[in-house]
Amino acid sequence: MKSGRRTFSAAYKTHIVLESIGSPSSQTKICRRELLSLETLKQWKEQFLSNAVAAFGGSRAQQEHEESIARLERLVGQLTIENSILKKFRPFRPQ
Repeated sequence: MKSGRRTFSAAYKTHIVLESIGSPSSQTKICRRELLSLETLKQWKEQFLSNAVAAFGGSRAQQEHEESIARLERLVGQLTIENSILKKFRPFRPQ
């Protein structure tokens, strides 16, 4: 027999948590069927629900990161245009 802890994928955990949210009265049945402790299911639910906000709005840090990327992309575009204009007015002279 294998010793040690079992590991579960995020997809499996999500499936079990959503199933338990859909029918909270059968949490014990789900735990028996899946050979899980009720405490484990409660922890998964807490973790799932605490991160649910990120699915719709993301964190403030994530929004700031995306705004920063957008600002830098605009800057790169502006510099590319300026570079092409400068190349037109200053012909290349090999040395």
